[in-house]
Amino acid sequence: VETYRPHDLADHPWNDAITVRHVLTHQTGLPNWRSADDETALLEAAFEPGTAHAYSGEAFHWLQQVCETKTGLGLHALTDKYLFTPADLTDMSMLWLADRAHREVHGHVVNDNGEARLADLQFAHEQGQRLDEVANRWGRPMRTWSFDDEKAAHAEMRPHTHPRLADRPLWRTNRPGSSLLSSASSLRTTPTDYARFIALVMNNTGPAAISDVLRNEMISIQTPVSKDGPNRPVGMSWALELVEGGVAFDHWGFNAGQHISSGLGDTSIRKGLVMMTNGSQGNRFMDEIGLALTGAPYQSYVV
Repeated sequence: VETYRPHDLADHPWNDAITVRHVLTHQTGLPNWRSADDETALLEAAFEPGTAHAYSGEAFHWLQQVCETKTGLGLHALTDKYLFTPADLTDMSMLWLADRAHREVHGHVVNDNGEARLADLQFAHEQGQRLDEVANRWGRPMRTWSFDDEKAAHAEMRPHTHPRLADRPLWRTNRPGSSLLSSASSLRTTPTDYARFIALVMNNTGPAAISDVLRNEMISIQTPVSKDGPNRPVGMSWALELVEGGVAFDHWGFNAGQHISSGLGDTSIRKGLVMMTNGSQGNRFMDEIGLALTGAPYQSYVV
């Protein structure tokens, strides 16, 4: 991957050996994200690529930059061309967009007594509004942006006033882990559209059909056991569970401690489930409601 788009890697031969397949199967050995407190922090593989599984959001963000560099398209435009438009996923985007902000839910923090309050910082909205102002000045909608465009806009957006962001240095804002345009964390969608995506992976029909070869790779075991999560096999990005007559594949997200979501498909019964929450105890709810809706004790709806 380093051949196509250099990244902030430490000088180690393992780093040069990282391939696209290693990224897609989370076998790069890279950490999830670099330290947010160290400006000089570099990425270094903790194990030889291809020998184990450990989830890495930054590796996916690196691959995003490779794709943007090779195609000349930003992440949203690229994903829209090959997935969203062909599959009629009209409620999916890869970044915060001003024209749909009024439809987005805000994150809440829930205490041990089940009492919810609006989280004091809604980062995507604070940051997105400022980036959209830059996009309007540039005359280039954010839908067309690459990560390089986003970094350039960071230097031109009006300063934050929120106390947790007002003094944040530009280098930290430019880190992939803070990006609003990230293949690792910025998908914004509805349960309905994500369910359509699950069905696409499971049924493999329609104008956006995935090739049988790729589909089988996605939901076939690539690594027997994960090093940093539940003791489960892993496919191409999906976590897997072998069930009688097929395989169950799932993915979950835990963003900012406020948005917790999970999607699951079971090829043996050709059914799936998508759950999205906007509270810090959403995982408890999803574990309970997932079992109640399916009656099937899958190993984990959300970690």
